[in-house]
Amino acid sequence: MLQSEPIKILYVEDDNGLANLVKDSLNREGYDVDIALNGEEGLSMYEAGSYDLIALDYEMPVFNGLEVMKKLLSKGDLPPTMMITGAGDENLAVEAMKLGVGDYIVKDIEGNYIDLISIKIERILESHRLAFEKKRAEEELLRISILLSEAQEVAKLGSWEWDIVNDNTTWSAEMYKILGVDAAESPSIKKIQELVHPDDKRICENLMKTAINGNRPDYIKCRIITREGILKFIHLKAESHYDSSGKLIRMIGILQDITEQKKMEEHLIEAQKMKAVGTLATGVAHDFNNITATILGYASYLKNKLNGRDSFYDGLSIIEKSAIRASELTAQLLAYSRKGKFEVVPININKVVKGVYDIIVPETLDKSVEIDWEAGGDLKNIEGDLSHLTQMVMNLSFNALEAMPDGGTLTFQTYLEDVEEEIDKGIYKIRTGEYVCLKMRDTGIGMDKDTLNRVFDPYFTTKWEKSGAGLGLSFVYGTVKGHGGYINIDSKPNNGTEVTIYFPATSEGEKDESSAEVEAVGGTETIMIIDDERAVLLILKNILTDAGYTVYDYNSGKAGLKAFKEKENPIDLVILDFIMPEMGGEEALKKLLEIDPDTKVILSSGYSVINQYRDIINLGAAGLVKKPFIANRLLREIRKALD
Repeated sequence: MLQSEPIKILYVEDDNGLANLVKDSLNREGYDVDIALNGEEGLSMYEAGSYDLIALDYEMPVFNGLEVMKKLLSKGDLPPTMMITGAGDENLAVEAMKLGVGDYIVKDIEGNYIDLISIKIERILESHRLAFEKKRAEEELLRISILLSEAQEVAKLGSWEWDIVNDNTTWSAEMYKILGVDAAESPSIKKIQELVHPDDKRICENLMKTAINGNRPDYIKCRIITREGILKFIHLKAESHYDSSGKLIRMIGILQDITEQKKMEEHLIEAQKMKAVGTLATGVAHDFNNITATILGYASYLKNKLNGRDSFYDGLSIIEKSAIRASELTAQLLAYSRKGKFEVVPININKVVKGVYDIIVPETLDKSVEIDWEAGGDLKNIEGDLSHLTQMVMNLSFNALEAMPDGGTLTFQTYLEDVEEEIDKGIYKIRTGEYVCLKMRDTGIGMDKDTLNRVFDPYFTTKWEKSGAGLGLSFVYGTVKGHGGYINIDSKPNNGTEVTIYFPATSEGEKDESSAEVEAVGGTETIMIIDDERAVLLILKNILTDAGYTVYDYNSGKAGLKAFKEKENPIDLVILDFIMPEMGGEEALKKLLEIDPDTKVILSSGYSVINQYRDIINLGAAGLVKKPFIANRLLREIRKALD
């Protein structure tokens, strides 16, 4: 035998002469042989060395051959082993075979057995090699099978096979989980068909027919109802196999649970819909704000020119009130689009709830409705717009009351929650951080899934017989999102509704609102107005001119910037529209401050997002004024900035 490294053999034989005869014979065949003269010595040498095979005599002092094998087995796997013995006992051979001996040779007086040893060794080693490779292949197959099973579990994908010839069906483990069938049950195609939703049975039957006809059908989507009554959405595919004569002999297929994917798709569609409506609301509200700014501005401007006894004064007051109501509707549209948060101050949510509680308890609650308030202590504040937050809680409260026509319980609960790990809500994740939470629970009629899916739609209502359908919960949604929060609604028919809102906590305290208002007085300074709406420019110019100011007006950021660069007299204040074509207010602000860093600039806008507000102030703006304008309020804000 030619070996790159000689095969090492340990020969345990108490007859030294015979042992050396065997060693010489095997050395000539290329084997490397060590000799041990008894069982104890053999065990010691085997543990200390590295041998490919061990050959044992049976009858030896200390330990016989079988005892050596047993001790080797007790310490681990038995190496390739051959027994060479003068005892031709059949029972001995059987026992040795049971212990795992590779082969058994009986010594003869002539010594012919010695020539057989190398042949036996080759057979034993080859047999051991094949057994080792088989074991390794089985382990690899098991590993792959486990990986496949784990992959199917992660993908929620089960596989099945139908042996049509023998009418035998097999399922993967994940099939049982998806279908909700006990693993002890015998699988069958019929059991799959029984669980298919009644409305989807036809498309499943068509799938099987297509596969049987030899075509390769696409995936189909259908529904199943598990044994536990759980509705699941699945992908299903089948494929047929035929013998050489064209006879159908086998079908294989997969079944994947796509319920979570389906929910994510629904959430995504809902999010896209909300975004589209929000974008539309923003555009409408922006244009509407400019219109109401003109109406309200002129109404308040003309009122200031008249005294209360003038016949036109009452009419102007009505126009002013109507314009204010229109601006409130605009504010709701902007809140829905998440851009309506304007007067941002630190607020304690308990203050908001108490304000609503004090309104609805004495005036609107039927005696059959009980109201509870579990007010959290030591709550941190949130940054928000008090009027929007109050309107939000009011809307939720009235919805809850109307959902309990026969009485029930409405519960307010406020608490502080530290989210240490992201909370997965499907379409969004609540990020880690500290939140002030408001939870409202009612015991009313609840909502089904279809209603829940549309609950944030503008003008959607379930109160068909009543008037008053409006922005409703869409305003709530926009307010929550505009304040950087999260809202979750859980509801089932006849099981009530639970609304949970998370607002980011702030360490800032509530501001003192007791300071006296600045008087609405004018001045003699020079003011530049930049706004793309001609009507807004005109009313602002009239108000400010009447108040004693010198006013220059421009209808674009570029025109205003050019005039500012070329100015002959100093400009004391610039009123700059935030939303303009070509050059917006933020860009114009930066350029104005580049020309003159000491310039005082007030941004005017119908809406503001808190982060934009902070950025603008950080850039150097003196403040913000909200459209539509009321003359006296506008004059006070201008005087504040100038002084």
